[in-house]
Amino acid sequence: MMRRKMMLRIKLAPEDPQSMAQDGSSILRSLQNRSLPMVDLLVRESIQNSLDASIDRSANGFTYVDYHVGQFESQELSRWFEEVGPELTRRFPRTQHYLSIEDSGTTGLTGSFTSEVPEVLNESNFHKLVFGIGKNQDVEGAGGSWGLGKTSYFRVGVGLVIYYTRIKRKSGYQERLIASLIEDNKQPYRLLTKSNRGIAWWGVESENGNRIYPIVDPETIQEFLSIFNLRRYSGDETGTSIIIPYLKKEFINHETSNDPIKEKCGWLNKLSSEIEVAVQRWYYPRINNKSYSTHFKRAQLLCRVNDRPILKSTMLPVFRLMQDLYNSALIGNSVSEKIIVKPVAIHRKDLANTAEEIGYVAFIEASREELKMGPPDYYQSPLAYFGNYSKDKIESHNSRVLAFSRMPGMVVRYAIDESWVPTGPIQSEKHMLLGMFVPRSAVKLSPLYYEHDSLEEYLRASENADHADWVDGDKFTLVKRIIRNSRKAIQEYFETETSNNSFSATSRLAKKYGTLLMPPTGFGKGSSASKDRPSRPSGDRRNGPKHKATVSILGSKLVGEDQVEIEVEVAIPINKECRLKIAVVSQAGNLDYASWQKEITDVPFPFKFTKLRFQDGRNVAYNFAMNQTAVHFLAANKPQTYHMVLAMRKTSNKFMPNIIIESK
Repeated sequence: MMRRKMMLRIKLAPEDPQSMAQDGSSILRSLQNRSLPMVDLLVRESIQNSLDASIDRSANGFTYVDYHVGQFESQELSRWFEEVGPELTRRFPRTQHYLSIEDSGTTGLTGSFTSEVPEVLNESNFHKLVFGIGKNQDVEGAGGSWGLGKTSYFRVGVGLVIYYTRIKRKSGYQERLIASLIEDNKQPYRLLTKSNRGIAWWGVESENGNRIYPIVDPETIQEFLSIFNLRRYSGDETGTSIIIPYLKKEFINHETSNDPIKEKCGWLNKLSSEIEVAVQRWYYPRINNKSYSTHFKRAQLLCRVNDRPILKSTMLPVFRLMQDLYNSALIGNSVSEKIIVKPVAIHRKDLANTAEEIGYVAFIEASREELKMGPPDYYQSPLAYFGNYSKDKIESHNSRVLAFSRMPGMVVRYAIDESWVPTGPIQSEKHMLLGMFVPRSAVKLSPLYYEHDSLEEYLRASENADHADWVDGDKFTLVKRIIRNSRKAIQEYFETETSNNSFSATSRLAKKYGTLLMPPTGFGKGSSASKDRPSRPSGDRRNGPKHKATVSILGSKLVGEDQVEIEVEVAIPINKECRLKIAVVSQAGNLDYASWQKEITDVPFPFKFTKLRFQDGRNVAYNFAMNQTAVHFLAANKPQTYHMVLAMRKTSNKFMPNIIIESK
């Protein structure tokens, strides 16, 4: 195919010595967070932007973020850029590295780019991300401001960033592609030799030549993206892709040979692996987390790095544990036996409803063995995965760590042996104390806080541009007291632990397996039942299903170390044969017995039904199928609703079951 030899036109940022406009040097300094690696800053910023732009802001939605680290031919890209192309080719010959961040399930960069009205452009997401710095987000529960965080994009490469987006408009879909460069205008080796500000954009010129617009022609966009082997959005997809070419060598490869702890951290030697860990480090509250989505009615986060999915089942053990701590603090109840949950209260005058708690702190003691740091797994210390490589702290394995996060689901910071936790080791020797504080974001503050209606608003305002901490303003001390009372709640638990530490073996087993073995209420295709709803009589047409079978989990009871009784309600449509099946939750979806036999030949299917009884004693025609992993119900000439108890046995603790139903 003949190339068009198209070149993107340049627009230099205007220079007015009397204006207060920032130059490239000051913009790049605006988010100087020396406590976080550049990968972490970039991951935190990019995922938060994607989550803020989620289309389906409900418990059933998904936001997808894909990272790709790859290579491209420098000359194929540089020829597109007016004025700087030859210098790019000279300085960066042959093959170079790029990073792309693609989201979907998001709105894309909507809004006008042609308007001459400032108020219209201020409402344009496209204009704010591409041309704006530091404009606040207005979406409730959003991560923060537009622009300041995005400076991380410009600092990991030569300063060139490409934005590609697809949006839905009344007239159909539109694609947009534009590029921007921010460089330190005070350095001697600059690309923008004709600019004293160090800022420029590339796209197509407006008719009068005064402004720069994005490319909107799909074929031209396809030609450009082919340089990176990236695809265009298609069908009903919308979203945004950030492409950062000419990555710095120090960003791709870290020097770890002088640090014996970092040498053991293999993920630091490969950019894609470092991104994988950073995604988990900061976003385990949102990754594949149904509890989060149900609580906040917001989308789950699904990430991939070079096409490798990051799911709860594939997360590092410490981050799976941290997600359990988060969920426990979120709902105010422990989701596993060893996790302790305590309420955090503050002075009643701070809240509109004086009976409410301000949040919960969840914590656990964890040994090296429980964290799989020894053979055969040899995982590193949680501190290393959190980004702390202190040799003394790692070897002692006696630190106290508390993370905290508000509604967007990004971990703000890990407080390690700091004021959030009691002074000195209070936990068992050679055990690490891991904790999580989650505020009750919707709690209304008293009229004293006239600038902030809710706790979420106050905490959001307390964060800096990099969202790396909560810091009270001049007038109030709410954060300071949250820290103090979280520490107090943990301290008081350990002071009274001895007198409150007697649990029977039966209780421990019930806690251990009751939630592990069973899926949450409502699992199953089309399920709509609730725990408190009474069972319906067979054949009730008014309430019976009309089109599809549904299953609802009403409860469960442990009857042995390896067996549980599951109370379910099954609704079957008219003239439909149905199968109620056990499936194993996997990265590829639900694996029933037949799929398991095809995919996993050397491990037996880990679950089996052993008994079934109907609650009302009815005589129902059914048979066990698929090696007792399914119950087959024959078709009936009217809708049926069955209330039954199933006994299920497990042969492994390594897999999570799901109960599903299929009809034909």
